[in-house]
Amino acid sequence: MIIEGLKLTVMGMGVVFSFLILLFIVIQITYQILKKTIINEEKFISSKNIATKRILPRIPDSGRAKGVDRIPVVVAAAIAAYRDRNRAFKR
Repeated sequence: MIIEGLKLTVMGMGVVFSFLILLFIVIQITYQILKKTIINEEKFISSKNIATKRILPRIPDSGRAKGVDRIPVVVAAAIAAYRDRNRAFKR
């Protein structure tokens, strides 16, 4: 009975270890593919002279609690920057 338990334990650990090795290989392959894609995007940005630095709108200080009124403005600016960045890559 103990021998069967040990066999089952070793087999289970072997399956998990094999899966982790396979997962590592897939992640490495994906990394290599995405690294080439990122390099191509950087070349695209530099060739189109797209400004990578965005200037956020100035947030007026209303004298209320610090940071509470700024959250919607910051979120709106982040969404606008995200949309501008994605629009540049779709051309």
